[in-house]
Formats: sequence, C-alpha cells, structure tokens
Amino acid sequence: SGCGDDTGSSAPSPKEVQFLSHIDQAKFYQNQGQLKASVSESTSAIQLYPNRLQPYIVIFETLLLAGNPGEVEFRINELLSKDGINLQGSEQKLHYLLAKSLYIQQKLDQAQVELDFISSNFKSNTDDEKLLQGDVHLARGEIEKAKEVFTAVSIADATNASAMLGLSK
Repeated sequence: SGCGDDTGSSAPSPKEVQFLSHIDQAKFYQNQGQLKASVSESTSAIQLYPNRLQPYIVIFETLLLAGNPGEVEFRINELLSKDGINLQGSEQKLHYLLAKSLYIQQKLDQAQVELDFISSNFKSNTDDEKLLQGDVHLARGEIEKAKEVFTAVSIADATNASAMLGLSK
C-alpha cells in the first residue's frame, strides 16, 4: 500500500472500516425498503462501537419508516438518559427524530418542546426541522404561523416540494 513510512498515517483501523461499512449497508437497505436488514446492519455497527450515535439514528429513522413512532420515542428517551453516549455532532438530529415521532403520535405540545430545544440550542435549523415546525403549527390550527414557515422554506429553496405541499394545506 504505497511507499514510505506508515507512522503517523491516518488510515482508518479495520474495525473503523467495518463500522462504516455496516452504516453504509444499513442506509442502503433503508433506501431499498429492506427495513429488517437495515436494523440488522445498524445493530452490527453498535456492537463494534456501542457509544457512537450514528447507527442508533439509522435505526430510529428505519423505525419511523416502519410506522413505529412510539418505539422511536421510547428508545430516544432511553438513549438520552444513558451514560457514555457521545451526542456530539448528532444531538440535533436525535432531537429532530424525537420531535417527529411525537408529531406522528399527535403529541403536539411535546413535539413543540423538542423543536424549541433545537431552535434555542443549535445555530441553524434544517429544512426538515422547519417543515416539521410548519406541520406542527398546522396540526395545532395555527394557520398563519404554518404559512410563514412554509413560505420561508419555499423562498429559500423554490424546488422544495414539501414546502409547496405545506402551503397548499
């Protein structure tokens, strides 16, 4: 693998490569609709690095796709109370998935609390977070607030079909 001195090389370890491979496979299976295979690959990644958040997030996304928001809510709350999990870099996504699971269950006040947490603790909101905020406003009957959110997203990205759909509601 090349010439020269390997000391100081930043090549990933075989364990790291295996972990990343499991994550890639989990996302591939998720995109293909093979939800059991996605969860299985994510679980294998967790066995390699149980304190990394990335495979948990793939599982939560998969459970939402499978129509199990109550399980997502339970597992995220369990994970947030667990010691030793490194939330750095993924905390915003975790709170978004919790808010989404609460919204799906029509726990609108709790979903709003999570969205407020995201807004006050992170520099910028993603379009998905903004769209979820718009959906929560709609579900609460706050039509003007929803319209503001969907309009802002559609102005920022005229190709965002979800924002246009929100405006049509």
